[in-house]
Amino acid sequence: MSQDYTMRPDAQAAFKRQREMLDEKYRQAQASKVVAGGTEAGLAAQKEAAARSLAQTTTDVASQAATYKDNVERQYRSQDAALNQQQAQSYQQQAQATAAAAGQAVNAGVGLMGNAIAGSQMAAGVNSQAAPAAGVVVNPAHNTSGVWDGVTKKTV
Repeated sequence: MSQDYTMRPDAQAAFKRQREMLDEKYRQAQASKVVAGGTEAGLAAQKEAAARSLAQTTTDVASQAATYKDNVERQYRSQDAALNQQQAQSYQQQAQATAAAAGQAVNAGVGLMGNAIAGSQMAAGVNSQAAPAAGVVVNPAHNTSGVWDGVTKKTV
């Protein structure tokens, strides 16, 4: 909610000082009229000057209010942008962490599969790099030996 700037204590204090000063000048003008024989026109001129002075003070306070409002809005927008930037960075870090974890999971799965294949080949004494010997049947439907070459079972 927006507060009326003229209701702020500093603005009210400025208005109060202005009124007190103008009241004092008016009292002096009245006393001068009585003592020195001043005219009603002089007293009216004093009132007019006081009204102009009060109007100028009000204009100054309104100008300060506009500046204050602009500064508050600028500060709000700056803080909002900073928070949005922090949130974007947080989301980016979360995405990077998720991608890294997914990559590690894939690498671990591939490593486990490779280890399982290599372990079964070592247990069977098969060199997966060697080509099948001549006359070796690599059709799994005819496999009777149970030897595993990493791709199909071979009959020897």
